[in-house]
Amino acid sequence: MKKIFLAFFVCIGLPIMLLAQTDKVFLHNGNTMEVSVKSISSGLITYSYPNEVMTQEISAQQVEKIVFSSGRTQQISEKIIINGKDDWEKVIITTNEADIIGLVRKGDIKGTWTGSSLSGTAKVQEKAEREAKQNAAKLGAHVIFVQTYDTRQAGGMNAVTGFGQNAKAAVRGVAYGYE
Repeated sequence: MKKIFLAFFVCIGLPIMLLAQTDKVFLHNGNTMEVSVKSISSGLITYSYPNEVMTQEISAQQVEKIVFSSGRTQQISEKIIINGKDDWEKVIITTNEADIIGLVRKGDIKGTWTGSSLSGTAKVQEKAEREAKQNAAKLGAHVIFVQTYDTRQAGGMNAVTGFGQNAKAAVRGVAYGYE
């Protein structure tokens, strides 16, 4: 009888216990992953699937929370909801590739702005970023991965017109969202 109980435990009970050892990662797109979380650092969550050694990474931007096998819950990030152009202020601009791992590419975006010959570079760049964020929000994206920043300071006289050059700024990148 003891051997039958032991065999039953090994065949049925042990796999259930091993399955219960997984952590649950809740994503902002509504999906849940049952994995073993290895580390959380620098905006990345490293994990592996059950019975696998190879690790994977996902951006913390995608993860709402993790419920560890111990029962402890850790909040990771708030979901950014973009309903259209008016939500442009919620859009995040980043140059860190880790921030976009696992997000879905929505499209290429740009923002450009030209100021007067008296405009400061920072102000012109701020307006170019605003335009880029508005364009990303139109696509339903909440993150812009910036590929290039181009700025030109105002000043210097134009030989043809005799006027000073206008300050210009351009931001080019790729917009990403949860799904």
